[in-house]
Formats: sequence, structure tokens, C-alpha cells
Amino acid sequence: MKLTKKKLRGNKVSHAKNRLKRIFNPNNQSLKVWYNGKLIRIAMSTSMIQRLKKDGRVGEYRLYTYSKVEKKEKMQKPEDVKKVVEAEIAKVRKTTKSLKPSKKSQETMDISSIVGKK
Repeated sequence: MKLTKKKLRGNKVSHAKNRLKRIFNPNNQSLKVWYNGKLIRIAMSTSMIQRLKKDGRVGEYRLYTYSKVEKKEKMQKPEDVKKVVEAEIAKVRKTTKSLKPSKKSQETMDISSIVGKK
């Protein structure tokens, strides 16, 4: 499977139809892809990259996507990550305490008070 394109030769044509030799360079880019379960860096033409993003794979090559969460975790120091995790745990504990119904509200509620019948 051809992933990159090669240089093409052609003519540069002026308004007066003068012909000069020129080279058309391809737009090859390097990116990370999964190949047989391994992450590798490979050069691909931009049209193949578009096909890879659309289909998720091209032949044996699979798309490798970055996530913003991974980048943030890589940038933060381990101490900062611990603080963030502890803060999230504290938030969860507060919300679970507020979700539990109190015993007083269960005792005072009666079906007759809700419906209005005696």
C-alpha cells in the first residue's frame, strides 16, 4: 500500500505560454499510528491522513488519537495530581451525604398529608 507520494515533474507556464521546468512537491506529514499492536511514527500523504481519520484505519494502520486528559496528566506533577484527586473525592463524599434522606423527614411524612384524605 502506497502511503506517501513522490515528487512530480512538470512545467511552470507563464501568461505568455513560456514553459519552465519545475518540481511539484507532495505534502507528506509524519504522524503516530498503531501497526500490529505497536505505536510507530510514519510519513503519510495528507490525502491518506484524511482517509485514516474518516475510516479509522487504512490497511493495517489504525488511527492513534490524543486526548486532552492525557496531555493534562502528563503536564502536571504527581503532587498536583494527588491534590486534584483528593478534591474530587471530597466533592463526591459531600454529594453522597446530601443525597441520603434524613430520618426526621421520613417520620413526619404521611400519605394522608400528601393526598389530603383523612
